[in-house]
Amino acid sequence: CMNTPEFKPLRSLDEDYITNLTQLSLVHGGTGIVSAPRKRTTSLLTKSALTLPLGDIVETGCYFGTSAAIMLKILKEFDACHSKKLWVFDSFAGLPPPTKEDNNQGSAGGFSSTQEVFLNNMKEAQVYDEKRLVVTKGWFNDTLPGSPVEKIAFLRLDGDLFVSTWDALENLYHRVVPGGYIYVDDYGSFYGCKEAIDKFRAKHKISETIHYANEVPKSGKIVFEAIWWVKST
Repeated sequence: CMNTPEFKPLRSLDEDYITNLTQLSLVHGGTGIVSAPRKRTTSLLTKSALTLPLGDIVETGCYFGTSAAIMLKILKEFDACHSKKLWVFDSFAGLPPPTKEDNNQGSAGGFSSTQEVFLNNMKEAQVYDEKRLVVTKGWFNDTLPGSPVEKIAFLRLDGDLFVSTWDALENLYHRVVPGGYIYVDDYGSFYGCKEAIDKFRAKHKISETIHYANEVPKSGKIVFEAIWWVKST
């Protein structure tokens, strides 16, 4: 597709642009709870997803919408072909009840916001586009199995707990296109999330290299919360 004044060439989505994205602030929630290094990783993977001919972008767990706003802004400014949508899934009732796999982390209703707050944030940030954004409300085990999303170029998981992560993987992983990207926001911070990822990768013999979104070093140690990998071709 031809770039027009409305759209920018992908090469201009550079480090300076991404740094500005990490500072994006919403009316409700401000700059959010996702760290700058993880926002940077989300930005880079969204950019990479735009180079894939097939597949949309999917986020499971959006909270106030900081990461969704970043991904939508990139789509609105760089996807000249209008080839990709952003599908957002959230209960808008917070986390589900934790299970034994969560090792006493999390609480039912935690990180709760409303669909109205999310949509208002997208509109106030001037990234809302009804043709690009598809929002589905409900628990993942109810909404994901029958979702019409067919092919996924970038799957961004942010469900915190075991069941939220597992349900997303079970219902969406097979829709990720070869060469597509899988990002997990809470692998290094929520025990249940890590358990779900490790169990799913072992079950399906997924051996693709895991990459780490390293945070700012603490006490001389490099720490991380998010990971990502590329689905094998």
